[in-house]
Amino acid sequence: MRRMGVDVGGVIIEPADSDEDTFHARTGIGPDRLHFCRTRPEKGPIAARLGLTHFVDDRLEVLGYLDTVGHRYLFRPRPAEVAAHAGHLPAVRRVASWPELVAALRATG
Repeated sequence: MRRMGVDVGGVIIEPADSDEDTFHARTGIGPDRLHFCRTRPEKGPIAARLGLTHFVDDRLEVLGYLDTVGHRYLFRPRPAEVAAHAGHLPAVRRVASWPELVAALRATG
């Protein structure tokens, strides 16, 4: 079973199955699926606890903290971010568009 996380401004969002209110019905994200953290390094333990298998982020630094996540996708990063954290590049897959990301996700089964 695939479990994917997406970073939205310091919040890890885990896919949801509930439609509890208008926001949740519109997005599919239930309140129990929001995981807040104050610093980027805190995302690693949250991802490990959730058993995430896939993660998408535009910050290479963040993906570097997620060593328990098998499939990490660097989505349209800024060149300065890549230059500053280039040591993490071998562990991630760069994707430049939504269609490319979808194809990469589908390819993992």
